[in-house]
Parts: sequence; C-alpha cells; structure tokens
Amino acid sequence: MKLLQEILLGISLTLSSVSGYEFFYNNKIPIRWKENEITFKIDRKLSPMYRDSFIQSSQKWVKATHNKLNFSETLDDFADITISNKVMEANINATTDYWINKDNNFSRCLISFNANKSFSQNTDYDKSNELNLDDIMIHEIGHAIGLAH
Repeated sequence: MKLLQEILLGISLTLSSVSGYEFFYNNKIPIRWKENEITFKIDRKLSPMYRDSFIQSSQKWVKATHNKLNFSETLDDFADITISNKVMEANINATTDYWINKDNNFSRCLISFNANKSFSQNTDYDKSNELNLDDIMIHEIGHAIGLAH
C-alpha cells in the first residue's frame, strides 16, 4: 500500500505541473487521452468482481489526479478502455494494449487478464493462492492512462 501511495503521490505532483494531463510514455512521446472523460466497458463474460475492481481502482486514479481524469461506464462497443480476458503465457497476469492516433492521443485501450489465472479481491495474501485483482487493476489502469513501468 505504501508503494501505491508513493506512486499516486508522484502522479499527483506530475499532474499539478502540467496543463490538463499528460504523461510521457517511455520518456519520449507525450501520450494522453484527448478528453478527460474516459469511457470503459467490461466484457459481459467476466465476473462482476472485475467491474467492481475497475470502479474502485479507477476512483483511486481520479483522486490521485485531482479529478483531472474521470471514468464512466458504457455499453458502447467503442469504449475507450475495454476489460476482458484471454489465454496468455503462464508467467503473464495481465496486459494492456493500446492504439495511438496520428495526434499522439490514445484512441483505444484493451486491458486483458489471463484467463488461466485465478483472481480475487481477497486482501489476505497469506491465506490465498489467488492473485489480487485490485492491485493488478490499478497497475493496468496506470498503463491505460499512459504510464510505463
């Protein structure tokens, strides 16, 4: 949790120094969403737990950015961010793929969770063999808004 607080504080400080919001992906190209209102869609095949986790995690980003970003759910097939799952290599928990338009703005983003892994919102790490969905969701949303590792 301390690491997350430090990350969110760093984002908050970065955002206070720019107009609007802008992140430098790989410290080379400024990439951002054209609008501050970002829509998201959860694949209907996923458990409601994924929707709950995205909402909770995205609100932490809203707070960290001092409301410079906002997320709203849509049923539209052309949501800015889509959350789904797919079969991946065993060492991968989740991936974020994105498309950038000619103006260096994000045009679409896909957060995919490994369909072969077991995720939970259980925060008791000592008693669970499942991966913590909320921690991974916060991380992947960070990529979806333009942050690298």
